[in-house]
Amino acid sequence: MIKIYTKTEFLLPEDDRLFFPLLVELYLDKNPQILEHYSLVETPDVCDVLVLPLAVNYCLENGKTDLVSFFKSKAKQLNKYLWLYSPGDMGLTLNDDKILVFRMSDFKSFQNRSTVIMPAFFRNPYSAIYNNQPIVYYSKTQNPIVGYVGHAKGGIFKFITTYVNYLKVNFEIFLKKYHSDYFIFYHSSFERLKWLKKIASNDNIESHFIYRDKYRAGAITKEEKQKTTLEFYDNIKNSQYTFCMRGGGNFSIRLYETLAFGRIPIFIDTDCILPLEEIIDWSKHCLVIKENEIQSVTTKIIDFHNSLSEEEFIDMQKNNNLLREKYLTRSGFFIHFHDVFFHDKL
Repeated sequence: MIKIYTKTEFLLPEDDRLFFPLLVELYLDKNPQILEHYSLVETPDVCDVLVLPLAVNYCLENGKTDLVSFFKSKAKQLNKYLWLYSPGDMGLTLNDDKILVFRMSDFKSFQNRSTVIMPAFFRNPYSAIYNNQPIVYYSKTQNPIVGYVGHAKGGIFKFITTYVNYLKVNFEIFLKKYHSDYFIFYHSSFERLKWLKKIASNDNIESHFIYRDKYRAGAITKEEKQKTTLEFYDNIKNSQYTFCMRGGGNFSIRLYETLAFGRIPIFIDTDCILPLEEIIDWSKHCLVIKENEIQSVTTKIIDFHNSLSEEEFIDMQKNNNLLREKYLTRSGFFIHFHDVFFHDKL
């Protein structure tokens, strides 16, 4: 049992998207499974961990610096761990062995002891979109069927607009208007397009690709958003594999969506860190291809597909859905992180 101290007066239900994610389950929902692993205590003296109640970026950008200072000073005074939540494409690094920053994005080559990578938390889209219908798992076909719907565009104008936005965001970080690690320039739409064109060029791969010029095809109205959302999820549902590569941040939400659909991600590893690497063998759940292996991507996809028997192919899909439900939901992640934390930190 990990004893948590936080300031619950800041946990207003209408602001739950700003909560440290564990507190949604522990304080708001009072999830019985979470209560077997964590408890709230009233004073910091008896806790194992102090938890800043709201996202650290939000606090620093919205006049709550005193709240951050209180938790940092109290944790230091008591020599106890402090957990912070840093949402956004990059997240915020704090170099302190007693502070853990929970975030979705980082680079393995830069990782320090303060970073904890979380999955993206969301309501199961398969259940929401398809009215709780049971997942139908794909039988193995002769050729792999690879899907992708999303932002993928090249050209000099796109490069310029992407680079200008990169400079703008980093300038805001420099001015402390936006609290995040500095962004490293990455032309994600062009990089995706390059990989997708390479895959589509092989006649032994059935490519179901829809290239968008803008994020979510620039959808504005409710009807446009519903249409593009359904196209996105139908593509995952109707493909055996889904191409998953980073966007602005060094992570892929699509990876977790693919697992939720019981499909197999083709994950391009751009120096990424995946959640719970201490206990999850990610190679058993997706085809991982390093970013310097683009020339061999089609061979790797075909070889991977051919290496699986019909039974192994279906089992991988089933296990991917189970993986997401067991380890990568909000409650599942923190239940298993409990054991990782006790093993590594206490």
